[in-house]
Amino acid sequence: MSPIRNTEWEASLSALAGGSIQAYDVIDSTNLCAKEWARDGANHGDWVIAARQISGRGRLGRTFESPENAGVYMTVILFPEEEKIPLLTVAAAVAVSQAIEEKAGVRAGVKWVNDLILDGLKICGILAEGVISPDGKRGAVVGIGVNLKKDALPDSLAKIAGALDGDIPRDSLAACIREKLVSCVNAEKKRLIETYRSLSILTGKTVNYCEGGVWKTGTATDIGGDGELIVQDSEGNFHALIAGEVTMHRE
Repeated sequence: MSPIRNTEWEASLSALAGGSIQAYDVIDSTNLCAKEWARDGANHGDWVIAARQISGRGRLGRTFESPENAGVYMTVILFPEEEKIPLLTVAAAVAVSQAIEEKAGVRAGVKWVNDLILDGLKICGILAEGVISPDGKRGAVVGIGVNLKKDALPDSLAKIAGALDGDIPRDSLAACIREKLVSCVNAEKKRLIETYRSLSILTGKTVNYCEGGVWKTGTATDIGGDGELIVQDSEGNFHALIAGEVTMHRE
C-alpha cells in the first residue's frame, strides 16, 4: 500500500513542534520512512507521524498494532553527539513518560529497557534503529507508539496492552514527546540516568532474563550508570544486562 501524505496535518503540527515533519494518513512504518529520510539528508529532530501503520514494528521482530487514529505513531530522527547514541532509548523512555505525565496527568513507569507501563499494562513501545547520514554521521531513528484507545486494540492483547484513554489530544502529546526527546538527548548523563532509575518498575522485583541464550531467574536490583539493568542471580552473583529480553516473573 502506498503511503498517503497529509500536508494539512503537517501544517497543523508545525505550529506545535519544531523540526521538519512528514505526516501520513497511512504508512507501512514510520521507522522505515524515517530511515529513508535520514539517509537522504534529514536533520536532527526531524520527525515522521502517521494516523495508521500497516506494518508497525517493535523489538525483536514483533509487530506493533497501530489502529487508525487510536494512538501516537511517530519516529524522531536524531544525530546527537557520538557518546550520546547508546543512551537514546533511555532518553526516549524518559521523554515519553514526562510527556504523558504533562499531557495526561498520569505517571507511566519503565519496564527495562523501553516499555512504558501503566496500571500493569504496556501502553507504549520504543524502537531505536541506527542510521548513517549522507555525510557519514552516525545517528538513529527512534520510533514511539503510544496507545490512546483501549477498545481499538485486538482482543488478543487485552491482558498485556493498555491505553491512556480519556480525552488526550494526540497532536499535542506527539509534539510534547518530540520536544522532550530532543531535550533529553542533550541532558547531562547522570541526571538522565537518575530520572530513568526513578521510573523503573523492575527494581526489587523477581524477573526472568535471557543471558547467553539461556533463560534465568533473578532479582532486579538497580539501574547502572549506563542504563544497564543490574540483576542478582540465585547464587548472589550480580549481572549487568546491557540489552536483551526481561520479563516479570510469574509463579
